[in-house]
Amino acid sequence: MSIRIMKVVFFSKKSDSAKVAGGLVLAYQKVFLGTENGEVLALDETTGDVLWQVEVKGEVIASPAVDAGLVVVNTSSGVLFALDAENGEEKWRYESDVPPLSLRGVSQPTIASGGVMVGTATGKLAVAIAETGQIAWEQAIASPTGATELDRIADIDIQPLILGGTVFTVSFDGTLAAVEIRSGRIIWKREYKSYRRLSSDANNLFLVDNDSVVYALDRRNGVELWSQSSLQQRLLTGAAPVDKYLVVGDKFGFIHWLNQSDGKIVARMALGDDDEDESIYASPVVDGKVLYTQTRDGIVFAVETP
Repeated sequence: MSIRIMKVVFFSKKSDSAKVAGGLVLAYQKVFLGTENGEVLALDETTGDVLWQVEVKGEVIASPAVDAGLVVVNTSSGVLFALDAENGEEKWRYESDVPPLSLRGVSQPTIASGGVMVGTATGKLAVAIAETGQIAWEQAIASPTGATELDRIADIDIQPLILGGTVFTVSFDGTLAAVEIRSGRIIWKREYKSYRRLSSDANNLFLVDNDSVVYALDRRNGVELWSQSSLQQRLLTGAAPVDKYLVVGDKFGFIHWLNQSDGKIVARMALGDDDEDESIYASPVVDGKVLYTQTRDGIVFAVETP
């Protein structure tokens, strides 16, 4: 296997860390990002100059969603902000409840079909009308249960996945659901626990659960097609389809290629040197046969799959 690698090291312009926890989004000739300091910034894509910068309530630890002239960010305080992409002016906000104990993570919003879809820390999927912020519907995907706050964690921390007229989401406490976008009606539910991003290819839905077991399911009915359990305890990222493969990263700095058809591991590559700083926590981003991934110490890799 011939593999081409490119490295880019990103440094903050300030002496202190910018604390960029979510990803970058490129749109409208701008780069949009949020920080753990509760800031949302728009940079010129050519020069890197700051075009606008606003403060929001809570940490921004997930990538923004950008479309329809809006920059939508979800914060750790349970507030979803919609900002004008041109100048950062607040257009509307939606507030959801945050339980006393939840995961350190939030759902990245998705903008589609005139709505903004987001998961909440109480296990709900909500859709706001993009133009006004009015809530179209809320659907309980998971119900917090148990005697302790730890038992009752039911966060939905993944970005909703839109396929046709259906949105797919999964909760930390064990509910994978397919929901009709128009009405909020649940089409099917299955018992899987995850806080990693869902992905798909054709009619297959791919999921990495809380124990780093990789699954493929039929997205039309939720029937399980295969599972791959040999990577448990490696703290896998979400799975990214690349050609006829799936690619996942792990905490040891490895990326793994799996066959989409049966889940068998066909290749493995070390990007790090087993140092904890070389761990990979974010799902790879794919463009054609090239996947982009980042290690914990801030090195970005581009890897080409033949």
